[in-house]
Amino acid sequence: MTDSADPGSLGIRIAQIPSGVRNDLHASDYIVSRLTPGTPFTQRLEVSNSTDGLMHVSVYPGAATNAEGNFATSPQGVANDLTSWTTVSPASVDLPAHSVAQEMVTITVPVGTPSSEQYGVIWAAISTTSPSSGITSVNRVGVRMYDPVGNYSATSVALKQKSSSTSPTSSGDLLWIVIILLAMGLLTFAYQHIPAVKEARKIRDAELKRVPKR
Repeated sequence: MTDSADPGSLGIRIAQIPSGVRNDLHASDYIVSRLTPGTPFTQRLEVSNSTDGLMHVSVYPGAATNAEGNFATSPQGVANDLTSWTTVSPASVDLPAHSVAQEMVTITVPVGTPSSEQYGVIWAAISTTSPSSGITSVNRVGVRMYDPVGNYSATSVALKQKSSSTSPTSSGDLLWIVIILLAMGLLTFAYQHIPAVKEARKIRDAELKRVPKR
């Protein structure tokens, strides 16, 4: 993901996938490991410079939210629980032209932290100042973090929300039930009575044939 960064100039990616999430389809793009309170978690990233010049890159955690599946990064300087638990080493690096550097992300969740889902971003950023205006612009790229803490299960919560938001039998469901029962009743009636009607017609036709014409 990028945030006002020139394509191809500065990059950051997952360099090492933890064994516990190797079967996760998102593990090659995001930090998605489950965090255990009291046990430090580490993951290696790679920062790259594909330009012809030297880059001074800052690497740091940033906060994010994920309301109803809409992932949104928070403004620079905003913190949350995940950013307070996260450190990146080294925090800055000078990248020569067409080179890469390794970064180690460490997340230490305090003992006693309740189960939850945490969201954030590991940013790699460069700052440039315009000589004419003196305005400093920040270009950055990042790796998203979707990290459950403890026994938190996003799937089970989603299922609970779905079941609680749907009543056992809505008025629309009742209408369809009535329609289905009526249809079943008509089919049953037809099944039981149509053969008898046909037989009665046969008998009537036979009787008519016996009546002499005048």
